[in-house]
Amino acid sequence: MSSSHGPRLLGGIMLRDELELLHKTLDSSRLQPSDYVNLAGTRPKFFTPDSTFELGYMQLNLNKELIPFPENSSGFLYLSALADKPQSAWEIRFRVTHSNAPQSFKSGVDLIRPDQKPWHIPLRSLGSKVHAALWELLLRDGLVDDALLHVRPFNAKQHIQTLYPSRLHPSDHLNISGSSHLKISAQESPFHITYTTSKNSPVPFPDYARGFLYLYSPVAEAKAMWEIRFRVTNDNCPSSFKSGWDLLYPNLNPWAISLGSLRAHHPNYLPLRDLLIHEGLDVDALLEKIGITKTKKPTSRPVIDYSLAQRFCINFERTNMTPTFITYGGERLQCAIQRIFDVGQQPRLSPYSGLAWCRFEAYSSAGSTQPDRLAIRILEMITL
Repeated sequence: MSSSHGPRLLGGIMLRDELELLHKTLDSSRLQPSDYVNLAGTRPKFFTPDSTFELGYMQLNLNKELIPFPENSSGFLYLSALADKPQSAWEIRFRVTHSNAPQSFKSGVDLIRPDQKPWHIPLRSLGSKVHAALWELLLRDGLVDDALLHVRPFNAKQHIQTLYPSRLHPSDHLNISGSSHLKISAQESPFHITYTTSKNSPVPFPDYARGFLYLYSPVAEAKAMWEIRFRVTNDNCPSSFKSGWDLLYPNLNPWAISLGSLRAHHPNYLPLRDLLIHEGLDVDALLEKIGITKTKKPTSRPVIDYSLAQRFCINFERTNMTPTFITYGGERLQCAIQRIFDVGQQPRLSPYSGLAWCRFEAYSSAGSTQPDRLAIRILEMITL
């Protein structure tokens, strides 16, 4: 560690302004004493032949002015690679240690920001040229796959012009990989999409999530089954749509935006609603036909035909229901379902509350080649 009065090439990275950095790797298993740095009070600048960026502790204001690192910011920059997250969700962090011995890494703690969250640089932001120096280190050490090169930076603008597969253009191709809350524009109006949550934390879209948003509208199925899905493809060519496959949730159900989300008073997806109307779809008539615009009154006696397409409103505080199923031949069968939302034995407890739109779905149990079970799928929460 010493002062630097001009740019120097150190470990593949040139550095100036207050700090001489001998970092040679971001792999925590390959650290050397020379990788130990003291960032306290500094705002170091990194240089490569193509880019430069300033490494700061926190952004001070909207002008993106960076404040120096606090005291006791001595340790190792490293790649925080979590096995349960895609590479695009990994982060570069700073491990504060008591010495320059690599063995001290395990007993150290990650540098914390004033908001009590770990200081970090998301790998997704390394897709821009401003972070090329760190990106080169990761690629040189083989810490990331080449596929991550195609992940868009957070600020990349993406837009769509259609939701109909037959009308797709290469410009409708989206890269949503690695993002947990992504902004997309339709007819210059932005909307946001998310993947899912786990333990109250957002889960980013998988690294392979590149393809097309589209209206899933199979002719052979009831209109109540229509929804907006995401088709994963190998490239941005519309002809690759047919050979692609629909993005799935971790539970292997298709990721989708329900038609109920396209109601006029639902602000989140108004741009998608307007886009479908612009393309000639009478959204309100469709919603009325499948019963989405009807009064939200919970029922314990829904009538379900053989398609299982009917939506029904359910009250989680009512633990018994008796649906009537209509077979293909018109026969009506009643089935009493008891205690579906309560827990415990004595006394029985009802821990859930609120209303939701639901639908029955058929699935195959273990060892069965045909659907032999029914499940209740929650399509949309109405009240909590």
